[in-house]
Amino acid sequence: MENLVTRIKSLINHAAFKINYSKGLVVDINQPLFIPFGGDSLESILTLNNKSSFTVNTFEEVYEECEKFYNNLFPQQLVNTSSKDEIINDEKFSEPTVDMLFEESLNNLQRYIKENEEREATLERTFKNTNLFF
Repeated sequence: MENLVTRIKSLINHAAFKINYSKGLVVDINQPLFIPFGGDSLESILTLNNKSSFTVNTFEEVYEECEKFYNNLFPQQLVNTSSKDEIINDEKFSEPTVDMLFEESLNNLQRYIKENEEREATLERTFKNTNLFF
């Protein structure tokens, strides 16, 4: 608790008198995360790129800058996406239990569609038969 009060005092001194505040890290998982105001602003996010001036104006520009920075740190590898049928039949991802449940649900769906078609056909025939009498 005393540590939190000390941090708040230094933060208020920084805001009021422009005195530098310590940027100590909290490594104890039981302590709350302390982010000073402005620490998560767009200006501080863009300083990750080592840009000294804040030149972008819109969120889209900030997003593009952050995306470029991220892609420079972690280059993306393009992977050929395959169709769903290829993924289902791929042996690398075979799971017998999941495949069995998939087949069962597919059979249930086909049976449901067939029953609905039969029900609609029966209703249509009865509707035609009742119209013949009137």
